[in-house]
Amino acid sequence: DNTDYTVDFTLVEYTSSISGSITDAETGSNVGDIYLRIEQYQNDYWNYFASQWEYGGNYQFNLVDGCYRITVENNQYGGYDMPIPYQNQMEEFCVSNEDIVKNFEMNRFDTPSQISGFVYDDNGNPLESSHIYFHAWLDVFAGYNPDSTNCGGYFDEDYFASQNWTQEIYTDATGYYEMDVPNGDYNLYAHNDNGYMNSDWIYFTLDNSTEVNDFVLREISSSISGSVFSAGSTSFPGDTYINIGVYEIEEDGGMDYVADYGIWSCPEWDQWCESDDSYSISLPNGCFQIHFNVEKNIEDSWPPYADLNHEFCVTDSAYSYDAYMQQIDTPSQLYGYVIDQDDAGIFNAQVHIWGDVELVDVQDSTQMDWTHIDTYVYSDSSGYYEIDMPNGNFLVEVNANDNYSNSETVSFSLQDTSYQQDFMLEEYTSSISGSIYAADSTSFPGDTYINIG
Repeated sequence: DNTDYTVDFTLVEYTSSISGSITDAETGSNVGDIYLRIEQYQNDYWNYFASQWEYGGNYQFNLVDGCYRITVENNQYGGYDMPIPYQNQMEEFCVSNEDIVKNFEMNRFDTPSQISGFVYDDNGNPLESSHIYFHAWLDVFAGYNPDSTNCGGYFDEDYFASQNWTQEIYTDATGYYEMDVPNGDYNLYAHNDNGYMNSDWIYFTLDNSTEVNDFVLREISSSISGSVFSAGSTSFPGDTYINIGVYEIEEDGGMDYVADYGIWSCPEWDQWCESDDSYSISLPNGCFQIHFNVEKNIEDSWPPYADLNHEFCVTDSAYSYDAYMQQIDTPSQLYGYVIDQDDAGIFNAQVHIWGDVELVDVQDSTQMDWTHIDTYVYSDSSGYYEIDMPNGNFLVEVNANDNYSNSETVSFSLQDTSYQQDFMLEEYTSSISGSIYAADSTSFPGDTYINIG
């Protein structure tokens, strides 16, 4: 603030490099659409150094002297009629005033498993050109260099990494789909662009096996739409997010997720933002429950809003429903002081409050319900905090900053009452530090986690 500030920088000159080619191990042709990432080993950690996308099959990185890890990744996101992906590779190396060449030969995954099945509409007719979209986690050997002990001893000959892969295939005129795929863990669903609901996700593991799944997609012939208001107003306070979920009511009374929607009201500081309090959700025929939930955050909307449910049925129709969200009454209060061991107030200590709010049915006061809140309030310069609270059962804890201990968690109940809860946080004045070793070595084997309490 009206002062001069000097910043000095030290730039380290590149003295080494790594370069090479990326080819298909079977055909010898260059492989494009490859992402390369270089990490440098410093202070017992792998730190990002550089990266690049490579489309021509050749790469080069300029380096300073040190030890590195290079990762070669195939594009993980496929598409219609895309080939099986290459296995990612990883290797460690050290350089000292030298230019090294490392060529990578990429191998595609084997495909000993298969997925197949049919997609129909709800009248049993095949749906041609339906999308079968899946996401997979494929096991692949990480490919560490056995000499990687030069970089900190992270080599493990039994280490496998999980490689992500997404793919999309289509059904033929009979509604049939089929693809030979690698082993791994899969998520899969079916979709059709011509006015049908998506299927549910299914989950399965393939290990030299075949997974057959038929899908029935329900036609979209109805809808629900409307607006969401704060009761007694025509809008919500700024920066409020409203979650809307639709669930089908099953014959046994259970609820099956169908769709969701989100409404965000603009923050007051964003003059370019235009809020939209309306929603519209396409549906098949049936009976449903729509659920409205306002995210509860003291900085944006307090007192919190109660969740709202509404049940309805539709048959080839457009249903309209405006939701009026009621703020929860706050007839109780939580207050207190946050102090240190010398009874001095701690400024801006975070008081974290969460728990279950007791709700009274406004149409039948004998009916009770509950909703969850999770919010924060901060202490002032004297260490004092207060917040008007709903009735219910809650937990509270306090943390200030790294110079103070955290408080214990305190439970309390409110029923048209004021509750005082003071916290004393001890200031840290001492420390303990050191290192941990395997008794017969100067380090632990790679990927070891040590708990200290």
